[in-house]
Amino acid sequence: MKKVLSIILSVLMLVSVMAGLNVTSFAEEHQWKLTDIDRATLGKDGKKYYTCEKCGDTKIVKIAKITSIKLSTAKYVYDGKVKTPKLVVTDANGRTLTEKCYLTGYDDGRKKVGTYSVDATLKGSYYGIFVREFKIVPKGTSIYEVIPGKKQMTVHWGTQKTQTTGYQLQYATNAKFTKGTIITVKDNTNTKRVVKNLTSGKKYYVRVRTYKSVDGETYRSAWSKVKYTTVK
Repeated sequence: MKKVLSIILSVLMLVSVMAGLNVTSFAEEHQWKLTDIDRATLGKDGKKYYTCEKCGDTKIVKIAKITSIKLSTAKYVYDGKVKTPKLVVTDANGRTLTEKCYLTGYDDGRKKVGTYSVDATLKGSYYGIFVREFKIVPKGTSIYEVIPGKKQMTVHWGTQKTQTTGYQLQYATNAKFTKGTIITVKDNTNTKRVVKNLTSGKKYYVRVRTYKSVDGETYRSAWSKVKYTTVK
């Protein structure tokens, strides 16, 4: 039996030499130890370097690069509640990284209409500091009446005073609002507008939205449902 085992071992050694392999890989399992790391980041792969503590063999394992860093929600509608979107980090293999791979920091407040930042610091097998932003826009309103008149129409909409500066009214002669005209109402207590100088017998489509000005930037709600009327 010993002679048979000796022959088998000799054959294995011969095969391993011809193949450029280490004989110890057939005789025992490796005990890999991480010796160095090139951390991955956005658009760049990383590498982990290992050495076997038993035989000295080495190997390199690729760390898939980060391909996407975004927020779970980029836009919210104001409702008076604090907004905390989750960070979503994805690598080149389509894997979503867990929170163990990054730290996040949020701006204070995050309730009122405006723009807020989320700081992301990658860690562990990854590196990089990134900033992502999200917005809170004002709550919208709706048109409840459009009254046709002689070459004019009177539009009434619901009041929306909280976190708004005013309203924007848009009207056009087609439902897609091609070449539509926008009227800005700079008073959020004013919920009526008479639109004059229209063409008799024409059908006009109209919609409204709220807006708020914050630090020189204008935030707008979604447009309301469209109403229409034919002027006299």
